[in-house]
Amino acid sequence: MDELLKEMQRIGFTNYEAKIYVALLQKSPATGYELSKLSGVPQAKVYENISRLTNSGIVLTIAGEPAKYVPLPPEELLKNAQNKFEKSINTLRESLPSLSTQQHIDYAWNIKGYDLIMQKASQIINEAKDNIMVSLWDEEAAVLYNDLIKAINRGVFVSVMIYGKNKMEGIDDIHYHGGEETLMKQVGERWLTLVADRKEVLTGQVTPKNDGVSVWTLNPSIVFTSSRYIEHEIYISKNLDKRK
Repeated sequence: MDELLKEMQRIGFTNYEAKIYVALLQKSPATGYELSKLSGVPQAKVYENISRLTNSGIVLTIAGEPAKYVPLPPEELLKNAQNKFEKSINTLRESLPSLSTQQHIDYAWNIKGYDLIMQKASQIINEAKDNIMVSLWDEEAAVLYNDLIKAINRGVFVSVMIYGKNKMEGIDDIHYHGGEETLMKQVGERWLTLVADRKEVLTGQVTPKNDGVSVWTLNPSIVFTSSRYIEHEIYISKNLDKRK
């Protein structure tokens, strides 16, 4: 329940409003007194929160003595929230860039947490226009595989350096390192380096413990260094293949 309430707060509810709405889903029509008992919201706070929910069209008041309340159905609530969010995003997409005075973004942004890192990697791949170079392990290859295939299908050249044995069918330019066990003993953690269009890079640790930290940047020097790192690893892999 706590996680549900947190998610509702992310779409605009206060903590008390979320508790009242959830209580109404469980029992309605309900009086303010009943809602206080069901939701755990102090009775002194119930009516001001119901008033805001009523003004927002999320709760309907049924006249009577005492008044009772019913909730907007969840499907309608979520549809309205999505439409409102998308409208705000479109407005900001049109307005915010015109306010920016930055010519180049050379900052390095830290991204913490496995899920957020992989979301950023997916976004970079999906927005790439010309080429992608990526150095990654089997586990991350499985997560990003579909995005890489989609990139290839829209004409993006994809080059993969993989630490593992994932075949990644449909990706022709794929190279295998072969020294995963030794590297894992030396480093103790997996890492990811992703370069898109030779202008942006995501690089750093990726761990399933949700405590990995990676860096995203458009800094030309870091992009160049990361590109050369992947190219060097691919070069070594090719030469090892020839010797074999």
